[in-house]
Amino acid sequence: MNSIKELTNVDEYKEFILSRVNERLTNDYFDITLVGSEGLAVSGRGNNAWNAYVASLNILNAGILFSKSNLFVSKLFETGTDGKRKSLEKHHLFPKAYLKSMGYSDAKINQMANYAYIDWKDNMDILDDAPSVYYPIICSGKSDEEIRRMESENALPHGWENMAYEDFLEARRKLMAAKIKAAFEQLKKNVQ
Repeated sequence: MNSIKELTNVDEYKEFILSRVNERLTNDYFDITLVGSEGLAVSGRGNNAWNAYVASLNILNAGILFSKSNLFVSKLFETGTDGKRKSLEKHHLFPKAYLKSMGYSDAKINQMANYAYIDWKDNMDILDDAPSVYYPIICSGKSDEEIRRMESENALPHGWENMAYEDFLEARRKLMAAKIKAAFEQLKKNVQ
């Protein structure tokens, strides 16, 4: 706070903030810190890293995962509901019951990298099947190009549905951090 007392105009504030951002949000932050236990390698309802990832989906105009209607993620954050359910639901990509049957604890199951927001109607179709079972069904009717775009927009490694869960978490955290960095860089360009 003492540092900003001396600032007298908008340009000085802007320069001060950008210098602090550039000091702290380095490539190491995005490639190491954000991917690790201080960022996306945690479980729970949400954290700042998860919120930054979701914001990045909005900034980068990502399509809704599994959507047949080609809506953007930002659309599901608009006010309104479908019946008594929220339009947008947080989905376990590797379903909870499936992972429990394999002996995983809640802390491992509820990793940020195992979550994705999807339309509630799609969530109803998935239930507790392994990704290798439900993903080909969900993707039926989509071209390989559409599937790859959907995966890229939602930070999913291609072939994720057949990956070992631990390998999936590691790969997805890196892709999520890359999405956050891309959105951050886009915002930074708008400010400078």
